Amino acid sequence: MTQMEFVDCMRDIAVLANQQQAARGTTPLYCFDNPNVHIGTDALEALAAIGITEDQLLRIAPYSPDFNRPIEHAFGTLKASFRNYLYNHAMLSGA
Repeated sequence: MTQMEFVDCMRDIAVLANQQQAARGTTPLYCFDNPNVHIGTDALEALAAIGITEDQLLRIAPYSPDFNRPIEHAFGTLKASFRNYLYNHAMLSGA
């Protein structure tokens, strides 16, 4: 994944996360490991341009076995949400 692909993906995620968190009265937190695509200067500037601030970024070590289980759980929950959204969207559009 290139930095621009990463930023495009984060832009889409940020829109949804900001909407959901605004309804709760909270601010989203984004957890990144340390590959250059995530923390390079260009990526950080692009993230700032789409409204993700430095205090919303949580950086973890490149390999963090202690964080693996919570991260995998979070991604499992996120993937389930995407599947439900796509299923509901397909059902509503009659696809």
